[in-house]
Amino acid sequence: MKWSISVPTPSVREVRFSLPMRKLADEHVTIKRFIALIPGIVQQLNEKKGETKEFVSECVDFIRSYADRYHHSKEEDVWMNLEAPSENTMSLLKNSNQNLI
Repeated sequence: MKWSISVPTPSVREVRFSLPMRKLADEHVTIKRFIALIPGIVQQLNEKKGETKEFVSECVDFIRSYADRYHHSKEEDVWMNLEAPSENTMSLLKNSNQNLI
């Protein structure tokens, strides 16, 4: 099955992070890119009704495996190791996660 979905390029702000925070921020970009695909995925699903079960399963697996298990567990590790994060760091993290919604 061949899928043709255009992906809008997310806007990226230049912010300096430590290496662990940079990796998390990069993962947020990956998750945002997947979320940006959803309208195109829905359109493709509507057009290819008989060919969708495996593709939907792969999409759900990405969210469960990458976002929920892999990324969120790394986020929790970083959060637990932060010692009194600065107000600016907290603001950036909160805004970054809110932008995923």
